[in-house]
Amino acid sequence: MRALYAATFAILALSFCCARPVQAQCSIRDAVGQWAYNYSGWYIPAGATTPVQISTHGVFIIDWTGKVTGPGTWAMGAPLAGTPITAGEMLEFDFVDGAIQVNPDCTGLLSTMMKFKALPIPALGPYYGRIIVLPGRNEIEGMALQAPGTEKPMWTYTLKRMSYQPGPVTWLSPPAK
Repeated sequence: MRALYAATFAILALSFCCARPVQAQCSIRDAVGQWAYNYSGWYIPAGATTPVQISTHGVFIIDWTGKVTGPGTWAMGAPLAGTPITAGEMLEFDFVDGAIQVNPDCTGLLSTMMKFKALPIPALGPYYGRIIVLPGRNEIEGMALQAPGTEKPMWTYTLKRMSYQPGPVTWLSPPAK
């Protein structure tokens, strides 16, 4: 009987010491829904050498196919080249033709195109960011990887889940001046 207990204990001990830790298993389902975000950082515009600060916030809407859309507000610390937009002026935009990819290890890639509402210019992009999906925290962490017009974007962002359902949001605007 003592030998049986010893053998059972040895088998249990080996199974615990040699067990592999549980790996995260993520998929697109962990990213579907509405996400509030705040981007902050800088980039170097094409032809310039000085970094320009930027700030953006809004809502990403991610559907079951990985399509990314949603409204936002954007401002930067310099004039927008080729437009009448001055430094610090707030611009409203929509993300169009965006996509998210999520790997089983919870890393991924976010790509977006920005269409400014007040400017008669085509959508800008694509913008690419590396992401980490944190399903237990209902967050997605990210960092800019590539942006049009610059080789050196540097902004980080955190997306916080608002809803598990992808659907439109109502983006309110202040009254006209």
